[in-house]
Amino acid sequence: MPWAIGIGVKLYLQSQGKPTWEWSYFFEPETIALELWATAWFAAPYLVLGVLALCIIVGWIPLLDRLTDWERRVIVLGSLVWGTVGSVRVFLGMFRSFDPVVFLFAPVILVQYLDDMAIGLAGGIVIAALSFAVRRLRTSAPY
Repeated sequence: MPWAIGIGVKLYLQSQGKPTWEWSYFFEPETIALELWATAWFAAPYLVLGVLALCIIVGWIPLLDRLTDWERRVIVLGSLVWGTVGSVRVFLGMFRSFDPVVFLFAPVILVQYLDDMAIGLAGGIVIAALSFAVRRLRTSAPY
């Protein structure tokens, strides 16, 4: 995801005529080492989300096993979508700065969109809980 988002942001900035790093910059030997370091940090939230998504969708979390497949997917999609929006925001700032030192601060940058993933996860849980509550009210109605 970080590479796809980074490429998308770079292409977007180029289409807008805004300055950004040259493509050749990403293939310099000293830059590749920094990119691998940064990729590990930028991908970490998505890897954690992937494991969490597996646990949620399969129903391994005891409290969530009563939810429907749709409700469990909403929880995961909320985090994925909002986390991706946050990471796009972060990558826009990175590509506008033109400073390769930004790759050294990958753990700090990671925190800038990790909270977006947490907010998306909370939003997904709220939507799934509301859906669950409405479904329970409909099935327990006395009519």
